[in-house]
Amino acid sequence: MTSAVIDGLMRVQLETEVPVFSAVLTPRLSALWQDNRQAHQRLARFGVFGAALAGALIGAIAWVAAPWIVHLAYPMPAYQEGVRALRVLCSGLGLVFAIWILHTMAMSMYDARLLLRSTLVGLFANIAFNVWLIPHWHRDGAAVATVAGEA
Repeated sequence: MTSAVIDGLMRVQLETEVPVFSAVLTPRLSALWQDNRQAHQRLARFGVFGAALAGALIGAIAWVAAPWIVHLAYPMPAYQEGVRALRVLCSGLGLVFAIWILHTMAMSMYDARLLLRSTLVGLFANIAFNVWLIPHWHRDGAAVATVAGEA
């Protein structure tokens, strides 16, 4: 794929909130899984890297814009305390985007057990981190727990 195509896919995904990368990659990866495992592996790595890069870029922009975003959504000064939590969540966007592609890979390999296991590990990690971090760090602890659970 050329960079123009990737840029276009990312733009559509952002504007429509439809996971275009997954929608495009799932059938392609499924076909490659059956026909050409090496090509499947290359495309999967490219997808994970591209999604992580896109997520990191969007996260960095949102991290910088966090005070403005919080003020726009909640103009009262008391809500500005949420900027740090939003920034923590923004720092994990690269992971979240990459995880979308990893789920797409699991679906393309017809491995529902892998998908279920990764979901359960993330669920229990998130719960454990929340139980541990929220009493100490409150709102920011919940944000850290969310990012840690994704990792």
